[in-house]
Amino acid sequence: RGDGGGFLVGGPVTEIQSLKDGLRKLELADTEVDKLRIALSEAKGARDPSATRVISIQKSLAAATSKAETLRAVVQRQQTIKAIWRYPTAGFTRKLQEVRELEQELEMEEA
Repeated sequence: RGDGGGFLVGGPVTEIQSLKDGLRKLELADTEVDKLRIALSEAKGARDPSATRVISIQKSLAAATSKAETLRAVVQRQQTIKAIWRYPTAGFTRKLQEVRELEQELEMEEA
């Protein structure tokens, strides 16, 4: 039934490919931002933090964050095109949350 959302079958191929590319690029950009945040924390927490290294990482982080936010805005606009994307139904989202909670409970019991 497609309750989980995602790409719609039969939509414009070029639009779907463009959205897929955007999602892939966004994932890479978010990963880069995460890596830079970790690097910044490590640089600040070093015994002898180098100011130039911290500033360099901060600049890189600002640029990467800006790029990720721009990509996110483009992807979100593309996801509003009803011919290529459908969001999950409310019922599906509730059930998915229930499953995640049960998985966490099982993980806690196993630990």
